Amino acid sequence: AFQQNGTLKNSKLISEYQEKLKASYLDIPQTEIGAQMGQLQGVETDNTFSISQRFSFPTVYTKRKKMLDAEWSASVVNQNLTKAQLTKEISDVFYRILTLQEKKKVIEYISKLYSSFADKASLRLKKGEANILEESTAEIQNEQAKTQLNMLENDLNIAKLQLQLLLQSDESYQPVSDQPTMNVNLQVSEEMIQQHPELQYLNQQIKVNEAEAQFEKSKLLPELMVGYMNQSMKNLNNNRFNAVQVGVGIPLFTKGQRALAKATKAKVAISENEYQRKEIELKNRFVQQVNNYNNQLKVVESYEQKQLPK
Repeated sequence: AFQQNGTLKNSKLISEYQEKLKASYLDIPQTEIGAQMGQLQGVETDNTFSISQRFSFPTVYTKRKKMLDAEWSASVVNQNLTKAQLTKEISDVFYRILTLQEKKKVIEYISKLYSSFADKASLRLKKGEANILEESTAEIQNEQAKTQLNMLENDLNIAKLQLQLLLQSDESYQPVSDQPTMNVNLQVSEEMIQQHPELQYLNQQIKVNEAEAQFEKSKLLPELMVGYMNQSMKNLNNNRFNAVQVGVGIPLFTKGQRALAKATKAKVAISENEYQRKEIELKNRFVQQVNNYNNQLKVVESYEQKQLPK
């Protein structure tokens, strides 16, 4: 299932994409090359060649690299989450099929009893030992059992198709289990809940948003510029002269970028709140499932010890 499932394949491709994207942190603008020719210094025709390059402040590249690393880590965690969700879905459908198969056995047995009862009621009616009401009741119960069996058969076929879809297989599989009941380990610690794939993913999203906030804040730093120029001066001994240029781009109009930096901080708070909400939800859901499991286990034990014939 892990090799064939399309959803898991997509999560792997996204992870590979994020891994390749990490190398894009060093996004340097294009180098500017210029040339001039004309009467620059007098009546003589001179020419000038120049080359310049702009850079963001080194901190910007560092912060961008950390953000891309965090996004790649989030894609890896999401891949593990997708795998865990797929495992859960397959397990749910697997045990649903087993349950339906056991129900089918019970209804088939009941259907045989009703069918036998209907035949005997019809025979008793012919001999005058029963009335039409008894025969009608037997026929209705027999038809109801057949209807339930047909509906269950339809549910069973749908469940098998769902399992086949999850496995991404052309073959139809028949789940088999030696034990009618499951033995579940209910000893779950706080640390195990913290390791839940959903919480791990949400925790990584917090790191992604924190890295993004730092990256957007770093964009308020000045830009750097270096350049080189070579110019002829025929009016001055017909020589060529060189010059080096260094500049700093000071961010004067920063209202938009500051607003964006504040907005990314709000995303951090949102992701932290979502983590806390999910943590409480998982703990609550776990307690509910434990109670439900214990109640169902008591029902099974009561049925096996008191209701089944010995």
